[in-house]
Amino acid sequence: MKCLMRMFAEEDKGVVFFETVISLKRQKHTCIECVPVPWEQFDLLPGYFKVRFRSILETMSTHTIAL
Repeated sequence: MKCLMRMFAEEDKGVVFFETVISLKRQKHTCIECVPVPWEQFDLLPGYFKVRFRSILETMSTHTIAL
């Protein structure tokens, strides 16, 4: 990962990594994606993710069924 970060830093870009884990017939498979982002947008990402996660949590809390 550090090598990818250095490579894209030379191109004046930051890097965001996404990890997805899928279970297929009792076997877990992991996929890690690397997305290069210009520094101007990279600095805004933490705020974007924070707002998005809050909205997802609010949606989940309103659609859960009380047992």
